[in-house]
Amino acid sequence: MAAGGTITDSGRFTAGTQPGVYQVTATLMQGRVASTAIVSISATGVEILPGQNIQSIVDASPQGTVFILKSGVHRRQTVRPKSGMSFIGETGTVMDGENVAAHAFETLASNPSNVTIRGLVITRYAPPSQFGAIQGDNGTNWLVEDNEISFNANHGLRPGPGMHIVNNFIHHNGVVGINGFRADNVIIEDNEVADNGTAIKDENPATAEAAGIKFLKQNNLVIRNNDIHDNARGIWIDTAYLNTQVVGNRVVDSRRSGIYIEATYGAVVTSNTVERNGFDGQPTGNRAGIQVVASPNVEISGNTVANNALGITATQSSGYPVGPYGPLVVDHLFVHDNTVVMATGWIGVEDLTGDATVFTTRNNHFERNSYQFTVGSLAGSAWFRWAGQTITAGQWQAAGQDRAGKFLR
Repeated sequence: MAAGGTITDSGRFTAGTQPGVYQVTATLMQGRVASTAIVSISATGVEILPGQNIQSIVDASPQGTVFILKSGVHRRQTVRPKSGMSFIGETGTVMDGENVAAHAFETLASNPSNVTIRGLVITRYAPPSQFGAIQGDNGTNWLVEDNEISFNANHGLRPGPGMHIVNNFIHHNGVVGINGFRADNVIIEDNEVADNGTAIKDENPATAEAAGIKFLKQNNLVIRNNDIHDNARGIWIDTAYLNTQVVGNRVVDSRRSGIYIEATYGAVVTSNTVERNGFDGQPTGNRAGIQVVASPNVEISGNTVANNALGITATQSSGYPVGPYGPLVVDHLFVHDNTVVMATGWIGVEDLTGDATVFTTRNNHFERNSYQFTVGSLAGSAWFRWAGQTITAGQWQAAGQDRAGKFLR
């Protein structure tokens, strides 16, 4: 219960700050109910009515002020917060850029920390290319919680370092729902991210990036327990640094790849459900359920990958410079304990550079995966790709892959 409050394992309840009425239930072991109570939370702070200029009130207030944005439509408002400020929306509070204002919140010339944005509908802002309706790049340790961020041009949300993005509905933004650049230590959890990338046909090819979530050049990124559906791509990690975790998400019905790990060091992709991605009618090279490109030290485990255009794939491709942590090559790829259901496509590793070491000396291997093929015969069908060939399950095992795997028809 992020908005209403939290309960510790010992039963201590701490109320949250989102106004509303909440039922709090504490239970003992074996599910026996110990106590149920109704908690009413009334927010206190500086009230801002629709029609008032939010920025002028912010400018006249000290750091740490809590603002209550009253129910109604706040039109063409752009806010440059101070550190520690909170912006809390009542039920029915809308910030509407009316397709004119560039940003609802921005940090273009400031670096405020510990800002909270909660309970707002932020819609129809018109940020320029590669900018967001919430432009938080220069802020640190913000909390963006329980908002609806929708129908904005380009990006819905651009996080800064340490941002916690939780329990938002981020949908129908023109290019990307959440797009981070050099934003270290970001946590994205329990959000619904849907129908982003609607402007993909009009996108500049030089900055092509349409996705539900896309991150570039960050460390310590956690994306967990989100519902990510019907986007241009689902999750796209591009030229990222250390410690990317993609855990427990539902990624379905992306037009291109569901989870796309490109030129990234040390990603862990585990316990996700990845289904029906990659069917936009184009060639299937970049349309896998889970796809790795030119990335070392990626572990893919415990995922359910079902009925995508391609299954779990890795591609060694040219054109990537040596990054700060070494060559960007498919090296030490470990794909294990996944469940893969296939009616089309293939699983495995391909090389587009002419360097066969991706198959011989780079320790790339698949282990203990379970495969179910819903068309064709298992014995005669070539579902796997390795060493420049598309091969059968028997040939896959003979190449040293999935010797303890399960193959079902």
